[in-house]
Amino acid sequence: MPQPRVLYWFRTDLRLHDSPALKAALDLKPEVLYPIWCWDSHYVYRARVGNNRWQFLIDCMNDVSSTITKLNDKSKLFVLREPAVTLLPKLFKAWKITHLVFEKDTDAYAKERDEQVMAAAEKAGVKVIVGPQSRTLWDSDEVLKAHGGKPTMSITQLQAAGAKVGAIARPIETPKGLPGPGDVSLNFDQERPDGKPDINE
Repeated sequence: MPQPRVLYWFRTDLRLHDSPALKAALDLKPEVLYPIWCWDSHYVYRARVGNNRWQFLIDCMNDVSSTITKLNDKSKLFVLREPAVTLLPKLFKAWKITHLVFEKDTDAYAKERDEQVMAAAEKAGVKVIVGPQSRTLWDSDEVLKAHGGKPTMSITQLQAAGAKVGAIARPIETPKGLPGPGDVSLNFDQERPDGKPDINE
């Protein structure tokens, strides 16, 4: 049986340490691992974002990319400018991807986008692995359920709901190495983002 060809999609989890989703990708023992980031025009033009937040994001991306390269000098964070919904199906085909792995995101836009991406992956015959949410101590959907479907409004409420959800997961170590990517050439046209309206103007 051929080894998996894995597309690892970084989103809010721009780090290699304490990443359950990345561990799930590496546990597949992939032949190749493509670490990618999608510049989604929704966040560029439709979400209000200040200069400091953009700079922090770029700094995080640079840090992740250099850390990836330290673990495998043939790899880096591949940054592609197109919404994931239209880009990922093209990458599945171009890079012969067998598995897509990413971390769960509970934001409203992300949930809708991820459903579309998972449908496209299923259509392409790509298996999807969604790692647990790790940017918070507990999965926010589970906290909401444990608190009777209402958001917690204080640390006391959060602690009480968290106790019902269960123990906080222990941190996961940074991987000691990463598989390299395969051929990274692309033979398709990328969709140009629609910059109107731009609420940041």
